[in-house]
Amino acid sequence: TTGNYARIAMTDTELKGINDTTEIVITDKDADTQSGQQDVIKVTVKSSSDTNGFDILLRESSNQSGVFTSTAYSKWLGISLSASDAANYKIKALNGDTIWITYKDSQPLSYWTDTLTINLAKIAIKSPPNNVDTSVTPITITGTVTGVDIGDSIVVYRNGVAQNTGVVSNGLIFSISVTLSGIGDSISIDV
Repeated sequence: TTGNYARIAMTDTELKGINDTTEIVITDKDADTQSGQQDVIKVTVKSSSDTNGFDILLRESSNQSGVFTSTAYSKWLGISLSASDAANYKIKALNGDTIWITYKDSQPLSYWTDTLTINLAKIAIKSPPNNVDTSVTPITITGTVTGVDIGDSIVVYRNGVAQNTGVVSNGLIFSISVTLSGIGDSISIDV
């Protein structure tokens, strides 16, 4: 039959860290057009920081199911704080951004949109102090984090390269060791 309305869903409606991802699922029986094989549809992903966005292909989860997923290609939608990366399904999005996933249903002709919000965790570093001796390595960075769950991973980067990971424990406290290479190192932490 034709004329069934499509449904769009995501496994998560909020991303709290740059490593968080969500699966996109479209249910559209009318898009199952080829008997005996898995069909492919596309959705458009845009964000407040990337209003041009890009298209993502979703493949039918099984023959004639009418259920299309991003994970059929082993892809989960994620975010990037710098530039979008369509090949890896990462859309540029900053804290507070909204991500829109839009699907064009051809029977009946209509557009379906779902949204996702970016609520990145906030990190407060307690140590090391500003006058840390970079000749003594490794150093340990400790602090607290909000907007995450106990057990979430934290990654520390030195000059843009991941160095070590830690895990948020009770009290939302973390402690991560990192080796510095010298004066002028740039340290960042992502959840």
